[in-house]
Amino acid sequence: YGVDRDALDALPDTMVARPFLRALRPDETVIARSAGDGVDVVSFALDRHTVRRGDRVTARVEWIAWRSLPAGQYDAFVRFERELPDDIRFPRWLAKPARKVLERLRHERYRFRHDHNPTAGVLGVDRWPPGVVVSDTLAIAVPDDVATGLWQVQLRLTRQPHYPNYRLSDLFLDRDYYSGIPVDSIRILPRASREGAL
Repeated sequence: YGVDRDALDALPDTMVARPFLRALRPDETVIARSAGDGVDVVSFALDRHTVRRGDRVTARVEWIAWRSLPAGQYDAFVRFERELPDDIRFPRWLAKPARKVLERLRHERYRFRHDHNPTAGVLGVDRWPPGVVVSDTLAIAVPDDVATGLWQVQLRLTRQPHYPNYRLSDLFLDRDYYSGIPVDSIRILPRASREGAL
């Protein structure tokens, strides 16, 4: 084996840029602790706080790991959820299946999730330098079938095996494997009507 430097120099510049790393400022504090597995959230920002169904929204997260993390597959989950309509409440032990039935009956969802590989896998979470801020950008699609209104944004980072280890409670309780820490809110409006539509 050998390295052909001329061939490397001739490759098109299509590689994803290395994530921006910076030092934590002395006067800076994290906005959320325990995002998962020894990682905190330094900042979270959406490019806008009012969107329409079918839009895309960009989120910027700054993470910090305080220690070297064990090797493994890490995933970030951004969960969006809102209150059920008409002050509907279900028993806690049956909240998830009841919500799913309500969503089918009303043809709209009250929760959706965006799964994300931090830094697009360019710098694995288990290689993040301890005490260094890692900047991460996510492009999130807002589904067409979600309810309008004010939504809470939650964030979680987890190290997981090839398949998540679900608990029985994850099937019935709204607070489940993908629940995270609240970091922001967003308002979702109906899709804009097409110009010229009758």
